[in-house]
Amino acid sequence: MKTFHFIIAAIVVALFFPFNFANAGDVRQTAPQSDGEIVPLVVVLGDHYSERPVGRGQTYVPIVAYYDGFSHSIYVSFTEDLGDVAVTVENFITGEYVTSTIDGYEEVAVIPLSGDSGHYEVNFILLSGTVYYSEFEI
Repeated sequence: MKTFHFIIAAIVVALFFPFNFANAGDVRQTAPQSDGEIVPLVVVLGDHYSERPVGRGQTYVPIVAYYDGFSHSIYVSFTEDLGDVAVTVENFITGEYVTSTIDGYEEVAVIPLSGDSGHYEVNFILLSGTVYYSEFEI
């Protein structure tokens, strides 16, 4: 009987959390379906010129970020003190370009955006020169 309940629970969870395994390594996120949707950003070590991708499973990423479709803003928090972090956000479709400097001591930083549709890239540049980035679409 316990096995039957476990299988039913697993099916219910699978239905509520669909995952596309074909795109599991893709950094880009799917576009929000409504204005109020939250889109978690997958932040990875930014080695844009490397032939071999560097992902979250291979290195520790001290940045957690998400896009809130209701406020048209990116919310950023750090899991450790990184000092001042320069942030650039670029919409490749509209040309929108936003820069910000975030104090690593802040619990949550907010970066307001226009909310225009497009393909966005977010770069987090540490004082040490280390770059983390994420891409998403709205």
